[in-house]
Amino acid sequence: MKYAALLACALMLAAAAVRAQAPAAPPAERPTASEPASFDVQIQAPDAVRALLERHMQLQRYRAVSDLDARELEQLLTMARKDIEELLGTLGFFKPQIELRLIESSALPVIEVRVEPGPITRVKSVRLQFEGALEQDGPPALNTLRQRIERGWRLPVGRPFTQSQWDEAKNQALRELVSQRYPNGRISRSLADIDPQAQTADLSLQLDPGPWFKLGPLQVDGLRRYDPVLVPRLSRLAPGQDYDQNQLVQAQQRLSGSGYF
Repeated sequence: MKYAALLACALMLAAAAVRAQAPAAPPAERPTASEPASFDVQIQAPDAVRALLERHMQLQRYRAVSDLDARELEQLLTMARKDIEELLGTLGFFKPQIELRLIESSALPVIEVRVEPGPITRVKSVRLQFEGALEQDGPPALNTLRQRIERGWRLPVGRPFTQSQWDEAKNQALRELVSQRYPNGRISRSLADIDPQAQTADLSLQLDPGPWFKLGPLQVDGLRRYDPVLVPRLSRLAPGQDYDQNQLVQAQQRLSGSGYF
């Protein structure tokens, strides 16, 4: 039914306002049986760190490159150090100890990687800011929305900082914002200020709600067997009421579960 489709489209548009978390990088390429490796990699690190390096470290991709000479392997070690530092940073380790060593062998050269991740970085401060209608105290409904976003913040002071948790905290705050009244809400600014020496992170996030949306007149098209008046009765959506993603979902479920459509 067209009205149900319109509801579904509205939900998709609202969901599109939420920035999805960046997808995980594809697994590192590894030599196949027909393509022998140019060198081997041995990683000594705590389990969580080792799993990350084994999957995403760029060194793994170069194992499939044939005819690497000693000079090129040494260049790979220089590249690998920065790569490892960046990967560890996603887990909240910004002051690691990294040792890279090339072990020559008559069979297959070995690059040995030793990592001590060091102390994890923790959140020192969180600053949530709002623009527009949510910037200052206003009607109770807006104050409630702002307070709900603040109470639901998922990366509070004292919590270990990781890139994935930082992304999820931002996305959760945005989901709360766009769920009611503000489907066009967005993150206008975000910053994780890392102090590697103190192992602390100062977080700031600014949300722009955009315009306040209300429902317009209900339009029903395409019905042949039933009276169009059934749709507004079942949907229980009234023109002029505030946009509410949850109410749209419930209306869609009532329509699809009524047995009429």
